[in-house]
Amino acid sequence: MTTKILDRTYPIGQAVELGVANMGADKGVSFSVPMGAIVVRVIALTTTAFDSETTATLTVSDGTTAFVSAQDVKTAGSETVANTPKLYPTGGTITASLAETGEAATTGAVFVYVEYVRPGNGIAGVQE
Repeated sequence: MTTKILDRTYPIGQAVELGVANMGADKGVSFSVPMGAIVVRVIALTTTAFDSETTATLTVSDGTTAFVSAQDVKTAGSETVANTPKLYPTGGTITASLAETGEAATTGAVFVYVEYVRPGNGIAGVQE
């Protein structure tokens, strides 16, 4: 007999907008991922192009897995994201950071969203 799960697990998302104040080492933003969570989606969207002289890039990583790897944010639009769902059995931290070379940017913004689910953490808790 197959067990029917009626429990609904809803995704939980964390979002942030990074700008010129977040350029450089130790100026990124960290997302906490709780124990047992599965990251199911990462979105990176440059809403205002960065005007750095040479390069401006976004990286979103937990130190092992790079969901976004040094993507150019000098043009507005969606950034390439690795669709890599990942289990965090003991929790974890995902950091979004910006880097640039050349003259410092004076404008720019990028939206980053990290979404995860926690199996067994639904609203019904009912099996049929």
